[in-house]
Amino acid sequence: VGLDKTQLSDEEQQSKSARALAELVDVDADAYENTVKNAGDQQFVEAIVLREEAFKELDRAKLDAIDGVHTAEDSLPLAPSAGFAPDILGSVGDASEEDVKNSDG
Repeated sequence: VGLDKTQLSDEEQQSKSARALAELVDVDADAYENTVKNAGDQQFVEAIVLREEAFKELDRAKLDAIDGVHTAEDSLPLAPSAGFAPDILGSVGDASEEDVKNSDG
């Protein structure tokens, strides 16, 4: 689920759509708005990858009301649930300042 910037006419519309989508899918609105702002004019900007069950729980009317929203169906090898064995499989997220400082590059 994300935004197709080719469908958004200006920065104000990009900002409004980014914040609305971020709030709907429960991601950091400031960070997503900044990601959309810095993405290329022809770019699709992913907000989140959702499992099919989670996507079906979204309010479709609210999703469809957001200018530039785009969804794509895909298959990914995923664990049985989002919280399945994180100590073994690990997890992915933004690097903290400490992570970057300790990364040697």
